[in-house]
Amino acid sequence: MGRVRAVYEQRDGGIELVLHEKALNLHKDLCDLIDNYPWQSEMELFEEHGVGGGFQFTLGDEDVYARYDFTPIDMDSVELDFYLVLKSGFLGFIGRKSLIKQYGIISVSEAKEKMKDLFDRPIESLYEKHKK
Repeated sequence: MGRVRAVYEQRDGGIELVLHEKALNLHKDLCDLIDNYPWQSEMELFEEHGVGGGFQFTLGDEDVYARYDFTPIDMDSVELDFYLVLKSGFLGFIGRKSLIKQYGIISVSEAKEKMKDLFDRPIESLYEKHKK
């Protein structure tokens, strides 16, 4: 499989969110990134300033991709959404092969398990799995 790109926001000592990008080779790298994120301080700053960050984990490029949006709700739960574009189609919609799956609010551990597919399957296989 290709490398998964993680894009996320985190405060680096101040109150402004800073965009970070990291290439992940293994599912363990994704889990480590989530586990080492400063959840407690970020949640406190979210409560104080009303602005928080999230993660996007993407396999592929801007034309063909599978992406999970991982938005923290509290210390133990996230909102997880899955987006996949297999074929962009003519004019962006004619013949387009894409899908969206919303998992709603789930546990962090359940979200990590679902995102394991980005490291184990090609995009075409993810499309077949999720189109059902």
